[in-house]
Amino acid sequence: MLTLRFTLDQIRLRGLELQTGSGWRRQTTVVELVGVGCTGAGEDVTYSGKEQSAFQLVGAPPIPAGEYTLARFSAVLDALSPQQWFAQSPEQEASYHYRRWAFESAALDLALKQNHLRLEDCLHLEARPVHFAYSTGLGTPPSVQQLRKAREQVPALAFKIDYDSAWTEELVQELADLGGVGVVDFKGHYHGSFSGPPPNPSDYAMVARLLPEAWLEDPAWTPECAQALAPYRNRITWDAPLHLMRDLEALPFLPQCINIKPSRFATVERLLRILQWAQDNGVQMYGGGQFELGPGRRQVQHLASLAYPDATNDVAPVGFHQDLWPATLASGPLPAFAGVAGFGG
Repeated sequence: MLTLRFTLDQIRLRGLELQTGSGWRRQTTVVELVGVGCTGAGEDVTYSGKEQSAFQLVGAPPIPAGEYTLARFSAVLDALSPQQWFAQSPEQEASYHYRRWAFESAALDLALKQNHLRLEDCLHLEARPVHFAYSTGLGTPPSVQQLRKAREQVPALAFKIDYDSAWTEELVQELADLGGVGVVDFKGHYHGSFSGPPPNPSDYAMVARLLPEAWLEDPAWTPECAQALAPYRNRITWDAPLHLMRDLEALPFLPQCINIKPSRFATVERLLRILQWAQDNGVQMYGGGQFELGPGRRQVQHLASLAYPDATNDVAPVGFHQDLWPATLASGPLPAFAGVAGFGG
């Protein structure tokens, strides 16, 4: 797939924004690569609104028009300096990956369209309907009321829940009684201004014990936490620490499942390698989202439809960012992609 050829004539940027259900003003930037009457789109999911506004003001890095393969285009991106990606150092080091992926995914979309190919043609996989989860925290103070409300609108809805240190055993038991919790995200690998809750070995063990069907995502891996989770190690899954192959190799043990967020891997080549690694090692996968508002959301849904359609995928329609649950979703998973050329439909 990296040998696919395409022609680049120009690059355009446009901003998207949305007021989420939690009150956060989410901003992203759509990257459009245009060539030979086709447009390939990607989405920069950098979390800082200031960094998104600056990107849209300054414009795209200096990438020449011309003929490319996906591999050569990626090499051109490799040669860009950090200052050409961000005028000032971003709040999160991972933001370099997120912005890079916007260009890589747009190039993949453009190359597929110019060659009249579907992503499934290149991956030799069949698109299937996508199961998805409602990804959310439980508020302050934490409560399952919002989940009950969502279930009234979408009775079969699954959940991916962000852990909080204010959780009690009674609350976790309510989650267990409600059912459908496919993943609990401990957020133990977020630091700085995006820090997650402090590690709590007894809470980790309580959650694992009371929610026996849930994957346990990104626990902090201190000796105390490792000991508390030892009986549940086959349910531990990773997300935030994964960017490069060496991150997978550095995990404390071979996991049975990982969260695939393409923007964390930054390049098409890394994404393909990690998908192949998971297949070769019998590692299950589920898709992750990052509050995409446009083409990036369709792309994570498209990838999920090909590689892990039946998992607890954090790829719900954008309406869920606003806590909107259309009745049309109540009947089941997202339909399989129609099979048009490109990445993300």
